Amino acid sequence: MMPEMLTTLKRTIRSLRRSPVFVAVATLSLAVGLGLSTATFAIVDSTLHPKIPLAELDRLFWEELRLGNQKHPPSQLEQVEAISALPGIERVSAVATTNSRVIADGNETIQYLSYSTPEFFATIGVTPGLGRLPSEDEIRAQSAVVLTLPAWRRLFPKRQTLDGATLTIDDNDFSVVGVLPLGVERLLSTDIWLPTTTVLSDREHRWRSIIVKLKRGMDSVSIQPQLATVAANFTAAYAPPSAPPYQLRLRGMRPSRARLRDNELPLLMIGVALGILAIACTNVSALALARGLTRRRDYALRVALGASRVAIAGEVLSEVAILSVIWTVAGFLIAIALVGALAHLVPEDLTFRGYLIPELNPRVFGITTLALVTGMLIAGGIPAWRASRANPSDPLKDNAGTTTGRARSEFKILVIGELAIAMALLMLASLMTLSTRNVVQYDFGFDARRLLGAHISLPSGRKDTLTDERKGELLLAAGQRLVDLPGVAAVSSMTWGRVDDEHVISDVGREAPPLPLRSYQDVGPNFFATIGAPLISGRDFIEGDRTRGAVILSQRAATLLFPHGDAVGRMVKLGSERSNRAWLPVIGVARDIHLGFTPDPDWRVDTLIYASTSDWSRGYSELVVRPKHADAALGVTMQHTLRAGLPPRSYITVTPFVSYYDQVIRLIRFYDQLFSFLGTASLLLGAAGLFSVLSYTVSQRLREFAVRQALGATPLNVLRLVLRSGFELALGGTAFGALLSFWASAGVSTVLFGVKNTDPVSLIVAEATLLAVTMLASLVPAIRAMRADPVEVLRAT
Repeated sequence: MMPEMLTTLKRTIRSLRRSPVFVAVATLSLAVGLGLSTATFAIVDSTLHPKIPLAELDRLFWEELRLGNQKHPPSQLEQVEAISALPGIERVSAVATTNSRVIADGNETIQYLSYSTPEFFATIGVTPGLGRLPSEDEIRAQSAVVLTLPAWRRLFPKRQTLDGATLTIDDNDFSVVGVLPLGVERLLSTDIWLPTTTVLSDREHRWRSIIVKLKRGMDSVSIQPQLATVAANFTAAYAPPSAPPYQLRLRGMRPSRARLRDNELPLLMIGVALGILAIACTNVSALALARGLTRRRDYALRVALGASRVAIAGEVLSEVAILSVIWTVAGFLIAIALVGALAHLVPEDLTFRGYLIPELNPRVFGITTLALVTGMLIAGGIPAWRASRANPSDPLKDNAGTTTGRARSEFKILVIGELAIAMALLMLASLMTLSTRNVVQYDFGFDARRLLGAHISLPSGRKDTLTDERKGELLLAAGQRLVDLPGVAAVSSMTWGRVDDEHVISDVGREAPPLPLRSYQDVGPNFFATIGAPLISGRDFIEGDRTRGAVILSQRAATLLFPHGDAVGRMVKLGSERSNRAWLPVIGVARDIHLGFTPDPDWRVDTLIYASTSDWSRGYSELVVRPKHADAALGVTMQHTLRAGLPPRSYITVTPFVSYYDQVIRLIRFYDQLFSFLGTASLLLGAAGLFSVLSYTVSQRLREFAVRQALGATPLNVLRLVLRSGFELALGGTAFGALLSFWASAGVSTVLFGVKNTDPVSLIVAEATLLAVTMLASLVPAIRAMRADPVEVLRAT
């Protein structure tokens, strides 16, 4: 047995050495395909298995205390003490998150700052990837902070070490002693961590959370009876007799995995990875099959001399097996380079979608290897089966050794299949390119890109003594201070208000049904003049409307509430008939604009109703500012101006009015670049396969072409003959690819903008690109066939 295997191995190596073109093309094709598919699997894996660098994540939980209607719940300190005393609890930590003014290397920004209890990092089980944790002395002095990795890159883009790195947070200086590994920021929307001993007593923080670590062997179900006892004690101590009881439960900290039935994008990415690998394996199969057709006479002679068909099939499979080792090594090296580059190209905004940390791990290598082995068994099995069917009478046939007739149909199917997959990926790339164009050219209905938004949130909590009237006065005064700045042309305000019973009615009665609406936009004077949106009729809000109350309807809302007449001068109620809200006069009708950003540009009306009412001051507001001219320093000036007249713990941030719009652009542009790269790579792989197969076909049909020219055919006739063969394959690929494209493109419908997954323009672009590239790939073999000298070919034959 062993001598036979060695003989087969030697024969296989000699055969491969005589076919360097086959080895080179097959190796390059499969190595690139394997590298691309492995990198794609790494993206999918990071989506389904988000990397959180915490020890024993399954033992970490958020504490959730449902308060019912109670206005005076137990403090965080009381909750921590009560939960810590339970026998099933190992550790309890508290976190309070706020927004703070941060100065780093002379640049002032607003960052999320989390105050935490001293044992917080020990509770979650994390160590810095760079530097260290604050010492006990630094915690008592509140002099050291730890950054998340995205914050470190953002605040100190030019620094490589922590030496001398300091931050000024709300006029206090801190040393940066550590940088947490990537992924910790998924726990909270946090940039900076400050361990302190006073987090539970400071009630001015905007948000607090309690983190619980269970003892080994405990889970959220077994600990629930102990939590119920704590909740009952809180109810007895704090809840009025008529109030519902407190409910205390734990929520797991581990992020929920994306489910394929809930999110089609991971499923699509798996299909893309398998598709690219299928193209590469198909290339190998088609090349091996074409190469086998050139060796039919050799196989037939060996069968006639007594060689078994199993041995011949084994020789073909051994060729694939030997080359698979080279392909795998080269492919994984390419994958390592691609994943390394991808980790730097993915926008940080995709962190919470799980795409930020694509990496190669045993799970990714295992899935890719399984797919590769399956593909190679199929890719090598087809030519092996074909070679084993060699007929001993083939050498006696005149056309032996050619690839004419029925034999060529076997690899035609393979080429058509890989072109169809490439066509589907090109369709995805075309859709994402159109989406990127649409989102960049998006029309809000007003000049939104020139505006700035200043978000203000006043302090709140038990110690907050600001009345609603005082909050309103502070916010109005803040807006007036911005008006006085030399670079500001106009200022107005906007915030959200709730609609009673989620319905708005008009004074026309049953002529118009109630308009379903959850909220309205509460705005200040000259709002439409400030944002640059003209009114269709009526007037803009003025001083005094907030006291009296007034409403401006969008054109769409006016049509729905007053279908038979002009809305100006009529009355609406921001609630249903049973609501106690007052009737408000309609003073104007505005054109339909979009204050937000949705994936469907056909639904342009984000807010149907604009109102100016006296109940708008809830401690937060968005000031809309129209600058006189572009000035990068205006935002910082606005922050300083606003902070001068507001309480110390006020949250103030100034950003472009459509800053969220840039995040959407980065998201869609990332998918555009990703699918464009994969589509281009798959197209080139498909074209390489077509080129290789046609080259083998031409080399074996040179005798046929010589006979045709001897009988009167011109070189141009031969050129058209070869090009027609390539065009037939390309046409078959586009036909089947169109059907595959519509199925595959449904997976990206959630990230498409302004274009449907069945967009005919994208289909035409993909088909035209595929046909053009495949015809170029067919041109070189066709020219070779046309230039062949018939006399020399027939003499050689």
